[in-house]
Amino acid sequence: MPSSYPLESGMNASVIAIGDELVSGHIVDTNSAWLSNALGDIGINVVGHRCVPDRVELIAEQLQQCAQVADVLVVTGGLGPTADDVTRAGLAWAMGEELMEDGAAFEEIVARYAARGIRIPDENRVQALRPASAVIIPNPDGTAPGLQAWLGAAGGAAVFVMPGVPAEMTSMWHRSVVPAIREMRQAKGGGDGDVESAEQVIVTQLVRCIGVPESRVGKLLRDLMERGANPTVGTLPQDSVVTCRVRGVGAAGVIEPQVEAVAAEIERRLGSHVLGRGMVTPAEAIVKRLTAGGLTLVTAESCTGGLVGAALTSVPGSSACYAGGWQTYSNEMKIDCLGVDVQTLREHGAVSGLVADQMVLGALEKSGADLGLAITGVAGPDGGTEHKPVGTVYIALGVVDEDGKPSTMVRRFAFPAGADPVRSRESVRQRATTAALGMCFLHLVSDVGELPGWLTWEHRPAVESG
Repeated sequence: MPSSYPLESGMNASVIAIGDELVSGHIVDTNSAWLSNALGDIGINVVGHRCVPDRVELIAEQLQQCAQVADVLVVTGGLGPTADDVTRAGLAWAMGEELMEDGAAFEEIVARYAARGIRIPDENRVQALRPASAVIIPNPDGTAPGLQAWLGAAGGAAVFVMPGVPAEMTSMWHRSVVPAIREMRQAKGGGDGDVESAEQVIVTQLVRCIGVPESRVGKLLRDLMERGANPTVGTLPQDSVVTCRVRGVGAAGVIEPQVEAVAAEIERRLGSHVLGRGMVTPAEAIVKRLTAGGLTLVTAESCTGGLVGAALTSVPGSSACYAGGWQTYSNEMKIDCLGVDVQTLREHGAVSGLVADQMVLGALEKSGADLGLAITGVAGPDGGTEHKPVGTVYIALGVVDEDGKPSTMVRRFAFPAGADPVRSRESVRQRATTAALGMCFLHLVSDVGELPGWLTWEHRPAVESG
């Protein structure tokens, strides 16, 4: 479904994430990205992100600066009970107020601990503090209440402070912050948020594709991506999946069909490489097609260690089409569980096309599934050779026809190995997972061999011998 929301030209927001661990990079700030999307979904234009360390004066300074350009400040983090949780103090400094204990908030924290048979630690009492004019936002999911305040002259900016724990933040956002922002909109005469009540709306559609590089997507969609166009089209690659974003601004009832027409044209041009609309994953697209066709899939994984199976089983309803799999990390497991030939391992090595071929054939035979995927490779950080460097991965796709005869296709991938051994290893494993799912999806839509570089369909033995 497309997202569609009123264009509120007078309401801008800044997102502020607080924490030393975020500034240092030890923890990735996912909250800001989530909040930007959530703000857009209710018609608020995000004008910036800021990341601030746990320092009272810097928090206050950033709050004051953002209040000059935004109507809404959304802040996360720093509401815990320890000495480095100073967001409350930073907000109080920015407002020129003293911190005071909120009795009701304190009693709520006490009750939460009592429900677990625990006396509230003295350190947690600080979580009931708030600037004098601020209002507590209840947090039934944790011990850290949120805060709502106003910063600046003539009404100023509305400040919403939420916990940094993602689950608590998202719950508080939906339960308390969104209703408060809607009340602000009504007070400003901006309507109640219904698309029909707004003169203009912003409409967004996402089209995701796999098996085609972003450069080729850009070439195919070049005329749709011209600057100044409305709707606008942009692309974002991630893990071999390209997301095409169509965004239109215009009158309600007029812009929606225009956005839909562009999204449909993108689907036409990208053809069978389209996974679907919205943030559909390769695994979701595969499960949908397998289930519709009454087919089953089995996996045999080495270097990916079960990531393909995990991706498939994360999709609700996958039990109807995913038979299961093997994680045959050692040669012994490849031999004992999948029937890989000892001589093949000796002559070609575990990382080879022939071994991937035999792995998928063994998995198909033992499971009785209709399709199979097998992966073997060098994820790193060591184990690479001159002929098979780190990042070398063989993926085999096997299919059983109506007569029970299996056919296989194997492709060799050379995924780039980065400078950081740990991140490089995970990148190779994730890319191999996505590539395997891509091979399966492209087969299910009957265009496995469309792109240059894809090996053509071959019966055993596989054409790649390693």
